[in-house]
Amino acid sequence: QINKHISLTLNNKKCIQNNHNDRCSYNGNGRDRNLFADVIKSKFVYFHQTQSGGALHITNCGVKCKNAQFRDCQANPGGGGAIYIKNTISLSNNVDHENLNFVECQAVFGGAIYVYSDSERNSVNIVKCSFSRNSLILETGRENG
Repeated sequence: QINKHISLTLNNKKCIQNNHNDRCSYNGNGRDRNLFADVIKSKFVYFHQTQSGGALHITNCGVKCKNAQFRDCQANPGGGGAIYIKNTISLSNNVDHENLNFVECQAVFGGAIYVYSDSERNSVNIVKCSFSRNSLILETGRENG
């Protein structure tokens, strides 16, 4: 059973980074354990951040991401070139990634995805996802493919 208190919903969005450093970000308040972010049929291109989570930065929130594309997303310095999820509380919802495509994403850690959970109660499921030409950034100007 999934408890849904929708916090962030992206459905069929095409997002291309501009000069405003916009990205999708949500920080749960730590009290509501039913928070849930839903990303469906969306495309994220050229999201470069100077902190974790190139395109998506989500904390203390369940996530369902399905049929999305991430191309040329970067977190430097930081983790999760495309997606950064950090949950420090036990949640009612899990982290589910299905049928995602990651191409040429980079970060200092978690080249395409970084997911952390304090609770063993919350599952992290990555199903039918493809990863192509993603890499870790070792230091300025050097990459590890």
